[in-house]
Amino acid sequence: MDTERASPRYSDIDVWAPLDIAEAMIEGQFTAVAAVRAARFALLEAALAAAERLRNGGRLVYVGAGTSGRLAVQDGAELVPTFSWPQERLLLLIAGGTIKLPGSPNSMKSAPTTSSSRSLRAAPRRSPCPA
Repeated sequence: MDTERASPRYSDIDVWAPLDIAEAMIEGQFTAVAAVRAARFALLEAALAAAERLRNGGRLVYVGAGTSGRLAVQDGAELVPTFSWPQERLLLLIAGGTIKLPGSPNSMKSAPTTSSSRSLRAAPRRSPCPA
């Protein structure tokens, strides 16, 4: 499946009218929904098979490269502390190697002073731009 190639249809999107850009974005979402709908029975079969394997001690394996790899790591990192998922049943693979999570990825939750001060530094500021 070729998902990384640029569509010639959008080669001059930078000069389109804003409404045409919005319409193209919406059309893209409908195209994605149609693709998922067409694959729904295969997706259901895969989800049911995965659920059965997980109930019987199977592992979750996340695989990715680039952005998808980073998103896999973020998602997988939340499973252990948030859902008490056993660390030994989680494998995160990203292009270039295996990810090993050092300790609890949520260690900041147990350090309120540090996380509070970081939150304050990252808090949104009032924008001088008109709404």
